[in-house]
Amino acid sequence: MSIILDYLNRIETIEEFENFVYESTELEKILNSEQYQALLEFNYRSKDSNQKLEDLIKEKILSGEEFGLWKLNKELIKFGWYQGRQFKIANIDSEKYSEKVINILKEYGGLKIEKTDKSYREIEFSDIPFIDGDFTFFAITEKTYVHIGINSKNEYYYCFDITNEYKYAGNCLKTILAKTLFDEKPW
Repeated sequence: MSIILDYLNRIETIEEFENFVYESTELEKILNSEQYQALLEFNYRSKDSNQKLEDLIKEKILSGEEFGLWKLNKELIKFGWYQGRQFKIANIDSEKYSEKVINILKEYGGLKIEKTDKSYREIEFSDIPFIDGDFTFFAITEKTYVHIGINSKNEYYYCFDITNEYKYAGNCLKTILAKTLFDEKPW
């Protein structure tokens, strides 16, 4: 299904998606007949077609995790992120921070994803991470009460300021960002 996700991430309008459905020779091979038929029969010109198409994709085409990643990419693009983004990080000590942290800063540094009608909260990426023991934190959410960071084993964690509690979040940053933005109770 990641091929479909790749296509969806490149398509910006419902008109482009409709053309893709009718013109793609690969789509029929990738989807099962029920999924493909649902896309062919969909009314792309109805009043609320954007929301209905999103519902159709969520219910019939993508897995829950893939759908979250697709929604995340759409939100990230709205706030200035793009594939291959290279944020200029000033005077970062490569001895102090892991290569993974430096790459996260290059891709997301300084980016602020605001709360929208599609998300439950905002995420703000710092341009300079802070270190707390084995953890390096690079983003905040929930009005700075929750930090998102990574440990030396490349595991992502949430840190809750008020309780100073650490909670394992996962090992894929994009999945964690999607969960943080779109799940009502991500932690």
